[in-house]
Amino acid sequence: MSEDLSAVDDAQLARWAYGRAETSFEADRAQRAAQELRRRAEQIALGHAARLDTVANPIVHNESAAGSDDKDREIGGPVRPTRWRLMLAAAAVGALVVGGAVALPRLLDPGPTAPSSLSVFDRPPSGTERMLLAALQNAGQVVNVSPRVVGMIEYGTILAYLSIVREQDQPERDMVCLAVSEFERQAQADAISDWRCLERVAFEVEGFSTTLLGRGGEYDVEWGPTGGAQLDVRITEAQRVAMEPGFEAVFVDQPASELDQLYVADQGWLEQTGLVVEQLRTLYSVEFLIATSESVPSDSPAPDSTPRDSATSDSAASDSAASDSAASGEWVAAYTAAAIDRTNRQACLAIIDAGVQRESTCVLFDELGSRGIVLEVDRGGTRIMATWSSTGGVSVMTVRT
Repeated sequence: MSEDLSAVDDAQLARWAYGRAETSFEADRAQRAAQELRRRAEQIALGHAARLDTVANPIVHNESAAGSDDKDREIGGPVRPTRWRLMLAAAAVGALVVGGAVALPRLLDPGPTAPSSLSVFDRPPSGTERMLLAALQNAGQVVNVSPRVVGMIEYGTILAYLSIVREQDQPERDMVCLAVSEFERQAQADAISDWRCLERVAFEVEGFSTTLLGRGGEYDVEWGPTGGAQLDVRITEAQRVAMEPGFEAVFVDQPASELDQLYVADQGWLEQTGLVVEQLRTLYSVEFLIATSESVPSDSPAPDSTPRDSATSDSAASDSAASDSAASGEWVAAYTAAAIDRTNRQACLAIIDAGVQRESTCVLFDELGSRGIVLEVDRGGTRIMATWSSTGGVSVMTVRT
């Protein structure tokens, strides 16, 4: 037996009539909801028509006309209306007709409704969206319909996807989900930073209003149940530096070692330089650079030397050499520093050894520009040339002299 829709409000009837029908029951309900809306529109139209007829054929009560006989004074009799009454009636009819010409078509035809936000899934996924599916799965998400990009703002790409959640002894739940993807510098790939899910029934009534927390900001998302997504983002200075570190990328991409932390904690060359070290990375063992350059002919440059994290992976001998260097040997290091009053901030490449700075080249932050920093030193018949680029990469070349 079909449910009675006569008591359902117009807004709910419109959602049923023009929303997406997933089952035969919903399709039948949509048809009956549309019929009920038409019935109500026709009733309203008939009411307007009755008002038009009443104004066009008024019942005139003329009880004060001088010289009229009794028949002329009968209510509803064929009274000859005065000029001003004729003008008033014509004006009223004109107003209703003009209003009716605008209003009646709207009552009879509700017109097109805004498309469902979920219509984004009607198109096939792009190549980028297929790659982002892998990122969602790597984050442990169950994805039943591949993600679609619903917006991009600053460092975040906002994704929508559909997920069926099944839990033991619980009915499955049809979920609409949002996630934010950001570029991860260390992995050099897109990664999912945060996600939120909402039951589809709730989404189709109210839509999504949520905040996704990312490395590069807090992303406010308003999406659904109809139309596109509205996005906003709040970014701290620390988050901006993490996402766009510039020449400081070396400090973001490479975690600090115990030796790095020790140099910053001890401030071993504050008295020597007058500078307070803010952040520091020991990058290349000088002893290892010299050892690996011995096999290179003196008339040709050596290839790029290996950075700290993998410099000792070639052999057990080099591993031991680098380990000994960590305690007392010289290192090529990059650091930022400033005067005690936090002025005169600068970036430096240096050779450091057990708390002592041997050689260094420093450039003020305001003067870094695109030229970067270059440090050249000679050790044991080997010329070491270290370069710190404005994009944060530090490389070293060695040449036998």
